[in-house]
Amino acid sequence: MPPELLDYANRLMDNARDFVINAVQSSLMPAIQALSSIVELIGIPFITFYLLRDGRPLKELAVAFVPPAERAGLLEFFDAVAEVLGGYIKGQVAVCLVSGVSVFLFFFVTGLPFAPIFAALSAVGELIPVIGPLSVSVFAVLFAATISTQAAIQVAVFYFIMFKLSNAIVYPNLIGKAIRIHPAIIMVGLLLFGSLFGALGMILAVPVLGVGRVALERILPRYEKLSKEETGE
Repeated sequence: MPPELLDYANRLMDNARDFVINAVQSSLMPAIQALSSIVELIGIPFITFYLLRDGRPLKELAVAFVPPAERAGLLEFFDAVAEVLGGYIKGQVAVCLVSGVSVFLFFFVTGLPFAPIFAALSAVGELIPVIGPLSVSVFAVLFAATISTQAAIQVAVFYFIMFKLSNAIVYPNLIGKAIRIHPAIIMVGLLLFGSLFGALGMILAVPVLGVGRVALERILPRYEKLSKEETGE
């Protein structure tokens, strides 16, 4: 091959490589940044729980700025919030484990490859209600379609059944009971927070609802007591 043609071919290869690298970087960086933001959001309830559970000095510092008569009640509120967040975390971990184990067993029994990878993806996807599991299921079906149409149908049916069971049995029992909120309220909260704040709202909806329940349980009795005092009852 003439040197000029070889040099031209090398330049073409270099340009093609640079184009591919730039394309990958331009597509990966937003995805990585979005994933990083999601991980940070998911960590908020966990960090808050451990701060409230083990951060006694921080709680005492926070209540130091309120009247002495209110300090004991505020400390009880912090403890109640820690209990709710702890229940939410345990329930969420259980949901993730159930999803991951179910997917692993299905892929293993049906002979589909990469069972551990899809099990891990399904477990992590449960941290983002609705959007996470749906995204993982679509990816799994597309992957199965590269193997065969029958495999894609099997995967689609499996995920459909798993979603139904999760929404009807697993999630209400593990999450709803943990934060003591009716499953219907949780679903309405997920839809409302999701429509208002997107993925951020769906991630934080359940712990926010749990904390809101604790706050209402303490505010309403005090409001009723004040109303009775004002009316002289």
